[in-house]
Amino acid sequence: VLVGPVAIEHGQVDAGAIDDTIADKLSGEWISTISGSQGAEIKQWFEIHVDSGGKIGAGVAASQPPQSGVWEPDDTDSFLTGKVEVDGGAFKLVMKQETLDIPANQHHISDWIADFSADGTELTNGTWTNNKGTSGTFTATKVLSFEFTQPGTFGIRFSKGKPYAKVKELTGEGQAINYADTGLVPGLKLVAVGNDYMSGKTFEGAIGVLKTSPRPVTLRFIKGAPAL
Repeated sequence: VLVGPVAIEHGQVDAGAIDDTIADKLSGEWISTISGSQGAEIKQWFEIHVDSGGKIGAGVAASQPPQSGVWEPDDTDSFLTGKVEVDGGAFKLVMKQETLDIPANQHHISDWIADFSADGTELTNGTWTNNKGTSGTFTATKVLSFEFTQPGTFGIRFSKGKPYAKVKELTGEGQAINYADTGLVPGLKLVAVGNDYMSGKTFEGAIGVLKTSPRPVTLRFIKGAPAL
């Protein structure tokens, strides 16, 4: 169960266009926190790809991120489809989620709606319903990815966070400073080093992974609070 119709407000964007900027804001990995009418709370990862025309070209949801780094549906995943529509001065993402390869009498199809933050990193006020009469709420935070190719220091000083190591400051050394204008800022939480996800790792364990990571390597961060 994952993301669905999403209302997106962008004050400086032409309300009549779905351009590459909007597509880029929606595309990528996300972590969601989902609450259902049965009282359970679930945290899941998903990835969607939006083209410049607003169509969702491919989307996959799973309870865990792909350890291979490649998102491909299997019999435990869900497939996401939809499109971005213009609704007055805002954008709406009309999304359906369909669970794969389970018996027909357990076939789940869900519809979702939420508010998309102006900076494209948060989904709030989300609600979902499915064809089994179940409903609930959800929020999500986007995973911000930055690739490091040069050996040596990343140029990031970390502090202990809950539950992840948190960016304390950029030191001005290494490649990190090059990403300061594209979202790598103090306060972000480290969720993955390459395909090594930080869930369950101590602060010292996360720093150890950073110190021994090869290059190139992609560091993944979130702004929000979901803990997996």
